[in-house]
Amino acid sequence: MALDNTLIDKFRRKINSNHDFVMHQYRNQQGKNLWNIICSYMDWIEVAIDGIPYIQLDHKNPNVASLNLMQLICSMDLVKESVHQLYRVFKLEYPFKKDHSIFQKQQSDDEYFKHIRAVFGVHPVNLKGRDGSRYFASWSTSKLEGDFATFVYSNKSDVEDHLYSIKINELFQYTNKRYLLLEEVMKKMEHDYLFHQHKHKEAKISRTHSPIDNLIILKKENLERYGNGEAYWHEIEELQRLYAIDISSFDISVQKMIEKYWDALFDGDKGNPPKSSDYEHRRTIDI
Repeated sequence: MALDNTLIDKFRRKINSNHDFVMHQYRNQQGKNLWNIICSYMDWIEVAIDGIPYIQLDHKNPNVASLNLMQLICSMDLVKESVHQLYRVFKLEYPFKKDHSIFQKQQSDDEYFKHIRAVFGVHPVNLKGRDGSRYFASWSTSKLEGDFATFVYSNKSDVEDHLYSIKINELFQYTNKRYLLLEEVMKKMEHDYLFHQHKHKEAKISRTHSPIDNLIILKKENLERYGNGEAYWHEIEELQRLYAIDISSFDISVQKMIEKYWDALFDGDKGNPPKSSDYEHRRTIDI
């Protein structure tokens, strides 16, 4: 059994789309670099999804099969927990807090999965009961009940042993139901990007008669829309360097030729070329 690896590929492409919109929006959220967190969750989902098909639950050595089951459960937990945390990062409401549809237990599916994870792998030799008593699990085996089962023993002599069993298809159903939530995260990304676009399309960009001031304004606006180093960033920097050239050491004829070229670059001002004082300004401004 396996989970669809095309979904995490699609998710990664979405993350990196739209001029890296997500990276620029989330790498500094009130001093917190949420972009690094997003990358970690995305990477570990991919690791788990790619690795799960290679886990051998039918290994001929029962001890190895027991360890492999633990690896499967931990991999599934990586997927579930990463998706859950991505919901928090993108400010989405996690929909399965009270879901009981998979395991059909008194606890929610998330709570029961934590119990499965503890008993079958994460800390089977250090389990705690609700009454504060201690429990210890045996190795898991496919020979007792369900697909795998284990006995859990109490540290109290008057408490009977308990047999816990699991079905592998239920584990996959539980994990896949949460894995598919990546589709909702992608919808949220697209919604945020379209909102970002609309907001900045509606915002008017101020302009002056000074080309160097206009470039400073454009660079700031480009930063707000796309982020550092993206979209028109490099073109604006090239123009800033061009307008910042000190031409005072050139011959007058060369200066006039350069100023004529500057005028041609600034021709978009519809017949209102920059004043000569603008050239003096760009000779001294610190870019």
